[in-house]
Parts: sequence; structure tokens; C-alpha cells
Amino acid sequence: CYYGGSWKNVTPDSGLENRSRYQWQTAKLGAVLVATNGVDAPIWWPLVDGDVSHTRKFEELPAWGEQNWKECQTMAGFKSFLFAGAIYNGNTDLRMNRQIAWSDMTSQYEPPESWDFNDPDGDAGVYELLDTEGPIVHIQQLRESLMIYKTDAVVVANFIGAPFMFGFQPLVEEVGLICKNAVADFPSGHFFMGRTDCYVNNGQQVTPILTGKVRDEMFDNL
Repeated sequence: CYYGGSWKNVTPDSGLENRSRYQWQTAKLGAVLVATNGVDAPIWWPLVDGDVSHTRKFEELPAWGEQNWKECQTMAGFKSFLFAGAIYNGNTDLRMNRQIAWSDMTSQYEPPESWDFNDPDGDAGVYELLDTEGPIVHIQQLRESLMIYKTDAVVVANFIGAPFMFGFQPLVEEVGLICKNAVADFPSGHFFMGRTDCYVNNGQQVTPILTGKVRDEMFDNL
């Protein structure tokens, strides 16, 4: 981090010095900052008096490993929950690439204490997005909804309360995200890049925006 006119090393003591080649994503839940690279367990930046401090280093996200999960491709804060998408548990079960999980409710200053979706007294849960075959690559809040971007679909998650906590509905199929982080917020919604076009997602519909000539030139060069 950049603090007091110079760069400070906040790399975890466990060692992620050689991970710069991986695609990182950061997300916030209140004041809690988390980061994931799809290869290692997610990490978070511990707070000091409710704020991040250059004197603390990133640490592995508490309670994450209790589910025998290894890593995830994408994370996002939504309401009072932390979400994780495309979780890997160390085996070759590709179905987990379509799995979305959310933590127990937490405060705006503390990471979740549990991800145990089998705890009947907790709020954590998992849901498998089976409407399309593609994996989850990115999740990001859009106003009062959470947008789950797959390679071949966009799915909307809305808070519905106990016992199911969240409802999931495909917004569009056959249109998805080209890769993690290829989404940007702007006043009208999300701008994102797909495999054959660029799109605007306003929360209700997904609209392609490139003309044929621009689209051909852009994707031919890619």
C-alpha cells in the first residue's frame, strides 16, 4: 500500500510474493477489504480501530478453511454477507465452478465468523447455478441486487430473507463475461465485456452496444 509518501509491504507473512502473475480481485464489505486470486485462500486486511493500517498485513480470511475449501475465483460484499463464486475444494469436481456461497451475516468491521451452510442456526448457504453450463467468473453488486457473471449467462441474486436468504434468477443466457474483472460500474449500471460484444447491464436487461464494424475490429485484434 502507499502510505506517508512511500510504499509499504502488506503482503501476508505466509508468502504471496510470486503471485503477481495471477488475476486478483478485491472486494469490500463495509470496511472489510478482501482479495482473491483463484489459486490461494482468500485474504483480508485486518482493521485497527475500524480502519486499515499499514502496520498490519493481509491475513487468510478467518473460517474459510473450515469447509475444506481451498480457493475461489471471485468475491463480493452484499448486504451484510460476503459472497464467493467458483469455489475449489481440492478435487476435480467441476460442478463447484457453478457454485455460489455466502457467509453468515457479519458487521461492517469484521469478517464472517462462519461459512457453514449446514448449520441450521446460521445464515450461510450455497446455491448451484445450473441453468447454463458455464462457470462463474465474477460477482459484483448493482444497486440492490448482486450480479453473478458466468461465461455464458448473467444471474441476479436478491435478498428474500429466511429460510432461503437469497433468490437467484437468470437475467440473460447465452451472453456472459469474457474474464474476471471485465466489469465496470457507471451511473447507468454495469459496463462489461463479453466474448463477442460489449454490453450494458442496467439491472433489468443486458444490451449490446458495439456497431458491427467496431465489434469486428475489436475482437479480430483480440
